[in-house]
Amino acid sequence: MSVTVQAKVDEHAHDDHGHHHHKETFVTKYIFSTDHKMIAKQYLITGVLVMGFIGIFVLMANNYFMTIHLYSKIAIGNILSLTMFN
Repeated sequence: MSVTVQAKVDEHAHDDHGHHHHKETFVTKYIFSTDHKMIAKQYLITGVLVMGFIGIFVLMANNYFMTIHLYSKIAIGNILSLTMFN
């Protein structure tokens, strides 16, 4: 009796039931995912990119302000040297 029941259960377990699983696209899998592991990866990638952009901005701003500082020191030094020795 149990052999017959087991056979019917196995047949039923492998039936398709008309379910068609569509292939996930990049957008549905990675952008609009509700999986907590994918959301963690999105958060990590976003954090790394934002920190990269902030780092590049800080380097550019530092270069800009240090250049102004250097030129102001040169200009002040030239003005002082002209007034001190004349």
